[in-house]
Amino acid sequence: MLLIASPHVLSPSSFCRLARQEKHDEVKSFLSEIKRSSLAGDRMGDLCSIYSREFGEEKAEELIALLREKNLLPSTAKGLSGMVGVHLERGDLEKAVEVFERFAKEDRRLPLKFKLMAKLIQLEDMERMQRVLDASISVIGEERSLYDLAHNFLDLGKYAQAKKLFETPGLRYHRDRVEYITGQLKDKPEALEQMVRLTRGLFGCDRGMMYARLVAAYGTDADRVSEAWVMMQEEGHPPSNKLRERIALVLKKAGREVPFDVPGTRRKRMPEEGGELQEKEDAEAITTDAQKTSSS
Repeated sequence: MLLIASPHVLSPSSFCRLARQEKHDEVKSFLSEIKRSSLAGDRMGDLCSIYSREFGEEKAEELIALLREKNLLPSTAKGLSGMVGVHLERGDLEKAVEVFERFAKEDRRLPLKFKLMAKLIQLEDMERMQRVLDASISVIGEERSLYDLAHNFLDLGKYAQAKKLFETPGLRYHRDRVEYITGQLKDKPEALEQMVRLTRGLFGCDRGMMYARLVAAYGTDADRVSEAWVMMQEEGHPPSNKLRERIALVLKKAGREVPFDVPGTRRKRMPEEGGELQEKEDAEAITTDAQKTSSS
């Protein structure tokens, strides 16, 4: 039996092989005798997923209880996602929520929260949505949980519900959550635009960062970039010189008139023209610069 990868280090994949051979007593025996420091990596989530998918609820619960007792549970919510995901795949939402609530209560982890909440929103299952939200609040607090729920609504195109959350009295600007959500929505420009609009009233919100990411998400779409410029004017937000330059580059590339004075243009010397300066209109620079500005 090759369970031990070296005299001192145990491989989680070895436990997975034993599990698939249905050698459950051997798995439990070895787990009972080891410490986290003896494991190569933090991959007990694979073992948890195998038990959840292949051996039924009773054996899965026995494994989780043993891992919890030995402090061997995966250290991240992602490592536990399979324990919730298996019930989602089977359509057993009640069991999925129960498992989620248990991990929140006993381990302060929120595995597969975004996907679970998305499914409940799609089914308009208000009772279970509230349970997932309550479990989240117990772990990460109300404000962060509301931001995460707003992310769910934005991702699904349910902007009216997101609007209500952003209008929650006393809701503060959380830079880390806003930056995370805008990053996740970069491939959904319409949802990102709605977030920019809906967060206008958040005190202290970094509007420069928000608009820079919105313009970057629009890429070379001159119509949408022009709309972003109009949004800034309506809000009374003065864009930075860099953002104005990006907008100008997109509009010029599309043969459109630039409705403002350009603070600076990118130029490079063209040797074949005897040192004459020629304007460099590089659409790819727009996204690159926006990413740099957003990450600063």
